Amino acid sequence: MLEQNTYSIGHVGNASYLGHKCNGCSGEEHERCCGLPAEPMRHLDPIAVRRSVDAGSPIFFEGQDSLGVFILCSGRAKLSASSPEGRVIVVGIAEPGQMLGLSATLDESTYEATAIAIERCEIKFVSVEALRKLMRSSTEASISIAKQLSNSYRSAFNQVCSLGMSETVADRLGRLFLEWSGNGSGAGGTVHIANPFTHEEIAEMVGASRETVTRALRRMRESQLVTLKGSRLVIHDRDRLRRAVGYQCVAA
Repeated sequence: MLEQNTYSIGHVGNASYLGHKCNGCSGEEHERCCGLPAEPMRHLDPIAVRRSVDAGSPIFFEGQDSLGVFILCSGRAKLSASSPEGRVIVVGIAEPGQMLGLSATLDESTYEATAIAIERCEIKFVSVEALRKLMRSSTEASISIAKQLSNSYRSAFNQVCSLGMSETVADRLGRLFLEWSGNGSGAGGTVHIANPFTHEEIAEMVGASRETVTRALRRMRESQLVTLKGSRLVIHDRDRLRRAVGYQCVAA
């Protein structure tokens, strides 16, 4: 249940960032939503702020002074970075339970990326001061936060490998789809995956143009490796795709 009081926790663009004071989750909800042990998180409930973010709306912007961490309770968010010339690359897709803006909050710097809701999200905001108080009071919470940072490092490592060691855009696409395949379904090496992204968004994930990605997808379909049609992605033989793109770099 959320209290009806509304609080301002900062600004995104020209709009005030408003939410409702968080009035407690069950222990199971704490673990799923916040990725932190239930008991220390209960101490944050009086000061944590929870709100909904519509699909396509920003959570925070690259270069914005960090206000605190934004924990995804439900929904997914796209994290992207841009160059001075306006080139955009997607650096990650955040899932429920992830803390967004964690590293920037811990060192009191600016957010490294822009976070945009892909679908309607429920988020919980925890300020810099509240997060530090939690870490000082709970070793268990500090370990959970360290694991979040470790997971972020692992994701960044995998992306550097994919971008730096893949000889072609098709290789990068294959690596990306193999990472997605853990959430897919199928049998006999065939994997069916729901794909919510456009060619443009996939291109931003692999550091290529939309046209190049479209051509690479056509070649992969003709080679019977991968078929992408609308929101349906099919990997026809996962092991064959692994061999084709040289998947050894990606950490387990």
